[in-house]
Amino acid sequence: MKKNYFLSLLLVIFAFNVNAQTGSIEIVSIPLSNAAGTSASITITYTSSVPCKITTQLRQTNANATTVDWGPWNGEVVTSLPAATNATHTISYPIPAGQTISTSLPSGVKYTFAFKMATTADVGFAWNDGATANLTTITAASGIQNSATITSAPTTVAAGESVIINYDYYLANAGKVKIDIRKYNGSTWLSTGLVVESYIDPAAASSTTVSGTQTLVIPVNTAISSSLASGENYKIAVTLYDASWTWILENKSDLTITAANLAINDFKLNEKITIVNPVGDELILNYKDLNAQTLRINDISGRIVKSFKNLNNFNSIDVSDLKQGIYFLTLNSNNAIKFIKK
Repeated sequence: MKKNYFLSLLLVIFAFNVNAQTGSIEIVSIPLSNAAGTSASITITYTSSVPCKITTQLRQTNANATTVDWGPWNGEVVTSLPAATNATHTISYPIPAGQTISTSLPSGVKYTFAFKMATTADVGFAWNDGATANLTTITAASGIQNSATITSAPTTVAAGESVIINYDYYLANAGKVKIDIRKYNGSTWLSTGLVVESYIDPAAASSTTVSGTQTLVIPVNTAISSSLASGENYKIAVTLYDASWTWILENKSDLTITAANLAINDFKLNEKITIVNPVGDELILNYKDLNAQTLRINDISGRIVKSFKNLNNFNSIDVSDLKQGIYFLTLNSNNAIKFIKK
């Protein structure tokens, strides 16, 4: 008798606990429109007397667009939440990129969100499946389109000079970007025709325009355009690759390379000093036992890259650490002389 009484008491307590959960789900906001491949940000307020799980489902309505069709399945998101009263919570619901868009649904059928509140043991006790109130529209995936654009670049440059290339690009997925100057035959690039190149590796995926500037120096010994074979030409190219170096696309612009401005001529400083261009690792000043209170070398941007004071009995300077390009030598504040580092 006592055993039966005890079992009956347990059943009563269990039944009370099962039915004791109370709760509600109220919708604060649902996006009116979502592109496939994006996430819908849904804000709710909820009240639950116990820790709970809220299941969010993307559903379709019947053709009357006022009741939910529980047949078609479009996925769900389950969120665990603590007991609370009128608590606000935002649910991020991912819309698959391949989701059928609203305009392709049967006539009269629309998308709607349905919500269920359940105990942690999955016993449901509150719902919000208002088909009319929770409607949303799924549009075509906006999708980032890979693109590359040369926004500005010179059309003519002398061998030994710098080329400043401004560009924009989009990358839907992380990959690589190459900026180069190369010889082409018509529109076909020549495998042995590379002049100079630079890389962005890795290049992150981008949802907005990525703008950049690249400075490339044309080697002084580059064949000038007028000496190329018939049909050959130089082009600047900005090329996109995926992460495994698979070519995606490129944007090109024509470039004419002319003879080096300094060629191999001697230029004089104060009628005393001459420099033979191009210069290797050592800058030879053809003047014996030179003395200088100050000597500096600036790059083409004006930045001082080397400076010396109180030099005596010298006729050369180590420039092996300088990159290829154009530089200016100033001695004792006299007029600068330009030289090319090869």
